[in-house]
Amino acid sequence: MKTIVPCLICIFIGYVIYWIATFSFFDGPEKFKEIAIPNKDYTIDLYYTPSNATAEENIQVRQDDEIINVYPQYNFVDGDIIKNDTLILVLSDTSISQPIKDTFFIKLP
Repeated sequence: MKTIVPCLICIFIGYVIYWIATFSFFDGPEKFKEIAIPNKDYTIDLYYTPSNATAEENIQVRQDDEIINVYPQYNFVDGDIIKNDTLILVLSDTSISQPIKDTFFIKLP
């Protein structure tokens, strides 16, 4: 019993130190999809940024870490299609009782 209590205290202290070292107030953008563009040497990346105290949730469209478009208040990609030199995105907001679904056309470089 005398050795178990110090071991449990050390484990608890280690956990608290780990939690403090890895704690983050705000989550950054999270890449969730990469779209290969036919006959081009780049990809389009889709990022989701959750809402927090200073920013609302949004979906970002990026090319080589450069933000092309930001779509605030959307949190889900229902579909994506590439036609000729246009990316067609269908985005929705699933956080409300009647989800809003919109289609966006993005001209690719």
